[in-house]
Amino acid sequence: MDTLYANSDRLTDELARLYDKYDFEVIDKQKVSLVWFENWSINIVQASARVNTIFEQFFNCNLCRSLVVEPTVVDPCNHIFCKACLEDQGNSHKQQCKVCGED
Repeated sequence: MDTLYANSDRLTDELARLYDKYDFEVIDKQKVSLVWFENWSINIVQASARVNTIFEQFFNCNLCRSLVVEPTVVDPCNHIFCKACLEDQGNSHKQQCKVCGED
């Protein structure tokens, strides 16, 4: 029984040393901050992906499917093409749209 009490006292002393050595309230606050920062970072990445999708949707050439170089807008449908892509197709911004067929 004395061994049990001795071990219990030793464990109690060890816990007291740990509490003296480390400020667990600060560690908990840091953990909460890290979890918050991780969630915030995930939200930023997701928002960035949504913006990128929208950007690509509106600023990709409807012919080459790449980012528009020297954007040319076709009247009246407002589809966007690279100037070179339209020239390669033999199309100017005043002729028929290659996407929707508008004149």
